[in-house]
Amino acid sequence: MTEAYVELYCKGTVSPEDLRRSLEQVPEVVGAATVSGQADALVHMLASDVKQLSARSSGSGTSRTSTTPAASSCCPG
Repeated sequence: MTEAYVELYCKGTVSPEDLRRSLEQVPEVVGAATVSGQADALVHMLASDVKQLSARSSGSGTSRTSTTPAASSCCPG
């Protein structure tokens, strides 16, 4: 499995509820949170490989993403 954290930048203003509904449609999403700063959300994803992760990390309401693959887990969870 490939684990990654994706910074999500939305087109325009998106409510947390709309973002949640959109991300619930993506089975690779493990969790997500809206964040302060330049990105609109930080999304935790698990995919079978990098190709699948890339294909699933952006949607129609996304202007861009920045994906950081996880090298190792530091805390159980």
